[in-house]
Amino acid sequence: MRVNSTVQNIRIRPVLASDEQALLDFYAALSDDSRHARFLGCARGLDPRVAHNLCCGFGVGEAGFVAERVTADRQQIVGHVCLTRAGANTLEIGIAVADSYQGHKLGHRLFAVALTWAELNRIDQLVAIAYSDNWRVLRLLRESGHATHVRDAGAGVSTISIDLNDKENALRAA
Repeated sequence: MRVNSTVQNIRIRPVLASDEQALLDFYAALSDDSRHARFLGCARGLDPRVAHNLCCGFGVGEAGFVAERVTADRQQIVGHVCLTRAGANTLEIGIAVADSYQGHKLGHRLFAVALTWAELNRIDQLVAIAYSDNWRVLRLLRESGHATHVRDAGAGVSTISIDLNDKENALRAA
């Protein structure tokens, strides 16, 4: 099997406090369209305080991961996923992939790591908000292997909820 050179040498790892500037650079380098899709509106990049919280401010039961391209002379963040508190045993998932890496399944890899982390930490539900025409994110989240509900929230926005207990509930009901 031939590996696409775009996704060679990419590792996914937990976000570190030392990633703060690299995360700022990653979000600043996204195209306007990608930032618009990720943040549901106009954003020039990540506020430094937000970057600090995403690297250092995770609470109990929250997590973040980066996809990092590793070469002989540098490491570069090319993707980011975060899981932040959104209610009782519910986390909001946010994901972004560098424009040049979109369409190469890197988002799937990040989502799989975040989903596994949430399952291992016995999180009940993941939620997300996306533009209703953001077919890449909607398709990605529907491929979780869990019961996934997409609801029209109006104004061209959808809410997505993924029930991580659906398999346990099905086993209990059987």
